[in-house]
Amino acid sequence: MKRCDVKIIYPGERQFEFSLNVHELIKTDECLEKVFAEWNLGSNSECDLFLDSNCRSLSPGDFVQINDTWFQCALTGWNKVTDDYVQSFENQVKEMSKKDGVYKDFPFRASSEFVYFPDKLQLK
Repeated sequence: MKRCDVKIIYPGERQFEFSLNVHELIKTDECLEKVFAEWNLGSNSECDLFLDSNCRSLSPGDFVQINDTWFQCALTGWNKVTDDYVQSFENQVKEMSKKDGVYKDFPFRASSEFVYFPDKLQLK
């Protein structure tokens, strides 16, 4: 068994850090799928930390770090992103939250004004 260090960021909302014990040969994409299943209500694979946290399921725009590599949940699958991208994204969410309370609860998912793909981080 090996340990995967995981960090989840719900932009503008919450963050979680934990470790997963996984099979020695597991690939990063398999680890991402495991995290996705464990952090989605209705998957029948929910982990206790997710259930105890009373937070929403992972959705497009959320971030997962596996060891030292960041990924952003996309409409289908994951996009590999940089530390700078994650920080910039978080800063934009915080700025929007200050300007307009509409985005405080569900940033980047409550409006079509945002594009959240790695090569197009911007407000429309």
